[in-house]
Amino acid sequence: MAKNLFFEFQALNPRQKRSCHIRLCELSLRKWHEYIKERGCIRYVESVAGTHQQVDVQLPEDAFNSAKAGHDLANVEIAI
Repeated sequence: MAKNLFFEFQALNPRQKRSCHIRLCELSLRKWHEYIKERGCIRYVESVAGTHQQVDVQLPEDAFNSAKAGHDLANVEIAI
């Protein structure tokens, strides 16, 4: 079945593929929101430097909205 889905997806035109990706992201984002609602704040210790970090739980939604718009809506800065 997965093989058939792969070939069906490959047969889509670029616009249809984008619609499929957006729908899958919508479903994933819904699950993310459910997870965050149950879990709350997510913290971890970064393994290389040992710094304490907190996950930006809004980042997936910001990234998704930017992807739908075709440009960065959230003014996300990349730390290098």
